[in-house]
This record gives sequence, structure tokens and C-alpha cells, in this order.
Amino acid sequence: MKKTFPIGDIKDISYGGAFDGYVWVSKELSHTTRWSIYYALIFTFEGKMWRVMWGEGATEEQESPMWEDEVEADEVEAIEVTVTKYVPVEEGG
Repeated sequence: MKKTFPIGDIKDISYGGAFDGYVWVSKELSHTTRWSIYYALIFTFEGKMWRVMWGEGATEEQESPMWEDEVEADEVEAIEVTVTKYVPVEEGG
């Protein structure tokens, strides 16, 4: 499911916290390019969880590729995922 949100609300909630029914959940790094860093902003609104994707300039010199007046969000759900990490073996162990 998709829903449109005002860009001002999305910018405000991207800093964390809660206001006007929005509750910040997380800001996750999605991917990077030479000039931009892309994120997924996860928040709740009206009892549902939403994800908005956006990019920021990688340095203060780049423009941020943001949206117009509104942004479309995807409804999402949280699922548990197992991740395997590889760590150095301790010497003597």
C-alpha cells in the first residue's frame, strides 16, 4: 500500500522523535554513489509503519535530490532477520 505525505512533515520526522501523530522508528543507510548518500526513513503514522526513500549530497557542496511538495511512502512491516558476521579469532583461543 502507498500513501502520500507532505514533504515538510517528512523532513521534520527525519530528525527523530514524534509530533502530530508521526513517530520516528529508524533511518537506515540504503546505498551510496559517488555524489549522494541514500537512506530509508521508517516511521509510524495512524497505526501503520511507512518507509520513505531519499538522498542527500555526500558533501556540503552537492544539492540534495529531494521531492517536490509531497512524497509517496510504502507501507512496511518489521520482520526479524538473522545476520552472520565474521570476526577475527582471538589468539590463544
